[in-house]
Amino acid sequence: MEVLSTILAPVTNLIGMPAEALPMALMRPLSGSGSLGIMTELMKVHGPDSFLGVLVSTMYGSSETTFYVLAVYFGARVLFPGAGALDPFALALAVLSFVALQRFRVPIHFGVAAGALIGMAWRLLGGSV
Repeated sequence: MEVLSTILAPVTNLIGMPAEALPMALMRPLSGSGSLGIMTELMKVHGPDSFLGVLVSTMYGSSETTFYVLAVYFGARVLFPGAGALDPFALALAVLSFVALQRFRVPIHFGVAAGALIGMAWRLLGGSV
């Protein structure tokens, strides 16, 4: 990441962004915990009251991860596929997945794969709202 920051420093300088903030700008849309680690490290090195500290804390506080937004959007579209119509099969599958993940501690990658396969099989077999 340091090499990329060094290479792109002339570009970031044109817009007035320190090159040290580039890893935060690239990580924040992807990972909240990863960007928290980057922000913490930059604040340890440069201080929370520095321009860089204020810049990365603003990036952290004013943006959301892309994966979270996509999960919420697609979750809503699956549960409510039409104009306010609730898909009872999708709701039941979501509740069963939650129970499997929380109560029985099924690993999330198995839960996601099983939910996707069950949902696809349901749709292919003609299941609908």
